Parts: sequence; C-alpha cells; structure tokens
Amino acid sequence: MDRQKEQQIAPLWRMPFRPFFLAATSFGGLAILLWILSFHLGVNAGGIGLQWHIHEMIMGFAATIILGFVLTAAQTWTGIRTVHGRSLTLLFALWLLARLGWLLAPPLQWLGALGDVLLFCCAAAFMARMVYLARNWRNAFFVPVFLLFALFSATYAYALLQGNPGLAKSLQDFAFYLIVHVVLVVGGRVIPFFTDRRLRRPDTPRYAWLELSALVSSLLFLLLIIVGAGADEVRWAAAAVAVFNLLRWLSWKPWQSARIPLLWSLYIAYGFIIAGFAIIAGQLPYSSGIHMIAVGGFGLMILAMISRVSLGHSGRPLELPPGFSFAYIALIVAALSRTLAALVPEYYLACLWIAALGWITGFGLFLYHYAPILTAPRIDNGPG
Repeated sequence: MDRQKEQQIAPLWRMPFRPFFLAATSFGGLAILLWILSFHLGVNAGGIGLQWHIHEMIMGFAATIILGFVLTAAQTWTGIRTVHGRSLTLLFALWLLARLGWLLAPPLQWLGALGDVLLFCCAAAFMARMVYLARNWRNAFFVPVFLLFALFSATYAYALLQGNPGLAKSLQDFAFYLIVHVVLVVGGRVIPFFTDRRLRRPDTPRYAWLELSALVSSLLFLLLIIVGAGADEVRWAAAAVAVFNLLRWLSWKPWQSARIPLLWSLYIAYGFIIAGFAIIAGQLPYSSGIHMIAVGGFGLMILAMISRVSLGHSGRPLELPPGFSFAYIALIVAALSRTLAALVPEYYLACLWIAALGWITGFGLFLYHYAPILTAPRIDNGPG
C-alpha cells in the first residue's frame, strides 16, 4: 500500500465498516421511529408501511451491516486490500439510492430495488476478486450470499409490481432467515475466538458433528420456508435449530464471559436467536419468535459486533467507552418488550413504544460514541 495515497483519502472512505456502520445505524434508528409513528397514527406516507418496515430492517439495516463487516473482515482474511476510496463511495451512493427509492410511493420503488441489486452485485464482485486473488476459498461463502440479496431485491420488487403480496411475504421470510444463517455462521467463528483471546484460555474445542448439525438445521429450516412447508414441519425444524445451537452455545462456556460486556453481549444475542427458534417451535405467537430473533438476535449481535470491530479497525484498544454497556441493556429491553407485545395484546402499543425507544437509545448511544471514531483516522496512523 502507498501510505501517501492512503492519507489523501478521507478517513470515512478508507474501509467499508466506516460509512456502512455509520449509515446503517443512523438509518436503523430513523426507520424504527418512522414506523412506530406511522403505526401509532395510522398514516402511511410515501412508501412507509408494514412491508417497508420489514424490508428496510432486513436490507437497509441488517444486510448493510453484514456488507460492511464482511468487506472489512475480508481484508484480514485474504490479505488483499478491500474496496476503498472512490469505489467505496460508489457503493455507498448505491445504498443511498436504494434507501431513498424505497421511501417513495409504490410505482417508483423500483429505484430502491435497482440500488440494492447494483449494491450487492458490486459487493459480490469485490468479494469474489479478493477470494480469488488470495485463493481463500473458505470465505467464498459470502459471494453467493451477496448475490442472493441482489436476487431477493429484484424478485421482491417484481412481486410488488405484480400486486402479489403472498410472494412478497415469502421473499421477506427467505431474506430474513438467510440473514439468520449468516449470523449463525459468523457468530460461530468469532464468538469463541474473541472469548479465547480475551480470557487467554485454550482454544475452544470444535465438535464437527455439532458445528454441522447447528448449521445444517438452519439451512433445512430456510429450505422449508422457501418451499412453503406445513406448520408442523417448520416447528420441528425450528426445534432442531434451537437444540443444536444451544448445545453449540454451551460448548463455548458463555458463563466465563459474564464480567466483560464486549463478550456477554455477543452470547446474549446468540441466546436470543436460540430462544426465538424455541418460540417458533412451540405454541406461542409466531410474531414473538420473529421479533426475539430480529431485535435481540440481529439487533444486539450487530451492536455488539460493530462496537468491537470499530475499535479494533481504528487502532484503538478493545475497551468500551464509559457507560456504553447501557446501550446493550437498552437493546435487551427492546427485545423483551417487543417479544411480549404479542403475548399481552392489551399492552401491545405500550410494548411497541418501549421496544422502539430501547432500540433508538441503543443505536443512538452507538452514534454518539462511535461517529467521531468512524470519521477520524486510525489513532496509530495505520491504513484503514
């Protein structure tokens, strides 16, 4: 790398985690605020509605964080310089086009789909290049994931244009559980690794049968969702995901991380995913399971990951800003409240507001503490 050229790039555009973590967390808080106000007032403005809420929390928030994380981590995995500078600015412009496009009234939402399709196709191309140059085939997994996000965006827009809400709902379920699988894959890689290094304990043993069972059960569940399997089959598959991932989670000895927020936040987030599948497997409302996974699993896992990654990749010690663990607690409250909403209908709206405020508080604290970090050079004057 040419250090002189690197220093000429504005810090925000030196690594993918910088603009995408900043943008996705800002948008994630704003999108929840717009949705709760729209729901409370019973007013749908432009493209804002239930479908917009589901789609944008999947694509505008969760998938965007995955994109920023993977394209950043890929530089470490492959040793190849990741997308930066003008190319990164172009990726961000596509993301912005997508978010603005989906805010428009339905006839113009194809602009949002176009932005998402181009964004994830370009991300797949950048990832494929890095994997190929490094012959790092282990991480080729993320290339088809990005392409599936692009395919989802195109087919989802087609379903809306054709007035086919059933197909649109099936596609949303597919994208949601695809992200679940990605989180289980990445979580299984990084959570025990982070714990081993922080606690200076021997490497956590990996049991091939358990790793395979935890991930194959998730893929099986995703397949059943795609083919529209019956409720009984879906519940049994959800039970398998919950059981195998609980055993996997226990094998990492989560109790040893109880005093370290950077670690216990990851374990609790993974636990929310397990609990969400357990709810789906049982007789409780399906909405409760979905939102336990979405708010507690995705939300807390994302907050825990980006608060760590942003420190490490900016050359800072892995120590949270003072009081930041309150952001994790806010997300836990949000997850529990949103899960309870479907269980106590008489307090449904109150639970929704508590969940929304918890979510906005958690990511608002991230922006307050981390926006200066994401927009400033590394403190060690290193690249990235």
